[in-house]
Amino acid sequence: LIDVSGSTAGKDQLRFFSEANGFLQQYDVELHVIPTDVKIQAHDIYETGDTIKKHYTGLGGTDIPEGLKYLDSKNLNPNVVVVLTDGFTRFPDKEKFPTLWIITKDGVDLKDVPFNMKVKMND
Repeated sequence: LIDVSGSTAGKDQLRFFSEANGFLQQYDVELHVIPTDVKIQAHDIYETGDTIKKHYTGLGGTDIPEGLKYLDSKNLNPNVVVVLTDGFTRFPDKEKFPTLWIITKDGVDLKDVPFNMKVKMND
């Protein structure tokens, strides 16, 4: 899930998509890219070696739990969910899927992310 809310516009979103492209170049994956603000903006699937070139819009508020509910509604059963966000969102009560929260350097403090798998981005 990639946060495309207004608070991540610009360099944060460029970094998020750069990281997603890095996954595609380094790992043997099927990557579901789901840009989310207060609603799902798209759902595109990429394979190892692909490059995400599409520009996604959003720029509303942030509701990452909507993205997590979407995964469940589509009966997707990911090995792991990677959430790229500044963390200015509400959080789900519990995680249904193993989830890694990657928070921007200027995002919320990691202590405010109520789950175990979380990291801060460097510059």
